[in-house]
Amino acid sequence: MDEAKPRRRRRKHTEVRELLLKAARELFAERGYGNTTTRDIARRAGASEVLLYRYFNTKAQLFEQAISEPFDEIMRVIVQRRAEARLDASDVAAQGRNYVEALYRLLLDERQLILSLITTRAYQGGAGEGIERPRGLQHYFAEAEASLRTMYQRVETPPQLDPALGARLSFAAVVAAALLQDWLFADVAEPEAVARAMAGFVTHGLFGRD
Repeated sequence: MDEAKPRRRRRKHTEVRELLLKAARELFAERGYGNTTTRDIARRAGASEVLLYRYFNTKAQLFEQAISEPFDEIMRVIVQRRAEARLDASDVAAQGRNYVEALYRLLLDERQLILSLITTRAYQGGAGEGIERPRGLQHYFAEAEASLRTMYQRVETPPQLDPALGARLSFAAVVAAALLQDWLFADVAEPEAVARAMAGFVTHGLFGRD
């Protein structure tokens, strides 16, 4: 008598959705938005494409929920860290160091998500219609510019650097260092040492002091 095959456990709604989101994040990071199909995403998640469309109406909506919304949440946390840095130190240079170190560590932990955004931006071509710049990034830059203006008013000799450029250049430097951590620093220093060095580098550039 043949043994009965064990019945496959039926996955919960939330479990299937999370598997689809995880697969989407991985594939968008590997291939970009335009080169990733919903069929590919469903296959990696162990689901059917029909099932995928029960959870997400379009690929753009899937990207929004898999990438953009989590990124917006990361940016919200970053803005919060900036506020905490202001509370932890009265000196503007110390505030800058505290904030940049926290920013670097957070971005290092979220490299795959950020890489997904960058890959999509670089390779989307016309296939990325409907994918806009994350709202969280716009909010971050608005807050960062205002913060820099306030900090510049508190120093005796404010740097001749436009706050809009300063906010973007400093963020770009930290993002690049976090994404390329393995390539640039693996043989040189541990992540904590890189975070401290990056904090000093950015603070000196923004305020002319360490």
